[in-house]
Amino acid sequence: MNKITRIKESMMVRKSLKKYIKDKCEKACFEITGLIGYREDAVETNEVLCSLSYVDCFAYSKDGEVIETSSKLLFPLDSKIYDKYRDMKDLYAYELIVRKIKDENNYLVVKIKGEGETNKFEKIIEKNKKPEVVIEETIIVDGDTFTYDKVFKEYTGTVVLENRSIKVDIVLERGIKYLDKSLETLKMIKDDFDNIYNKVLSKCAKDMIKLANSWREDGDTHEITEEEFCNRIDKIYSICINEDGYIFSLSDGNIFAGHCITYMGNINDENHFYTNIEG
Repeated sequence: MNKITRIKESMMVRKSLKKYIKDKCEKACFEITGLIGYREDAVETNEVLCSLSYVDCFAYSKDGEVIETSSKLLFPLDSKIYDKYRDMKDLYAYELIVRKIKDENNYLVVKIKGEGETNKFEKIIEKNKKPEVVIEETIIVDGDTFTYDKVFKEYTGTVVLENRSIKVDIVLERGIKYLDKSLETLKMIKDDFDNIYNKVLSKCAKDMIKLANSWREDGDTHEITEEEFCNRIDKIYSICINEDGYIFSLSDGNIFAGHCITYMGNINDENHFYTNIEG
């Protein structure tokens, strides 16, 4: 997916979201302090071109009054909202700008301003707390050992694939209940690694070849071919896996001044992928 395509998709998402707001939401925006529930219980839908994540709102505070509720907060997972949504904590209060959904007791989140006063919701938090889930510190998958990182909420280990020793992170951002699905993704990659990896290299080359040649130093007349591009980036640093897909981190072969190439793939749709330069 090249830069122009990504820009077009972003414009289409914004246009679709504006139409959704016009058709489904009341006009007025207002600020609340919302106590969000467990994001692992969130339901995602595609009512617009970007996903809408329906998260429980156990209570909210407006004009100083605490109101217990069974509403849903709808988070549009576009680029502006997603980065902050991803870092939100369960059973925590946040200052939000919202619009009420017409004929529903639900609210579309327009902006996440930041953390709110969680202590005012203490009784409601205690009422809605789930029993603590015990997460094993170490798991063994097909002979490979993975250790749980409490800070990043992921299992980390090393897997040998086609004589390559590769760091693998199994990300459990949405909760331990998604571990089995993530392990299915890992198994799929291990069982068909050579085919998947070659497709990743090929897609990176097709998507980034023009950009690669634009990075040539002044005076360098040699134009990089797709085959040469694949050969130069053929060094995989790590694979990051969640329940929906995977991210391969690859060497840039010094094409992009020592940065890292990332490829984000979707297990349900191999035509939906995203390449980037990072680091």
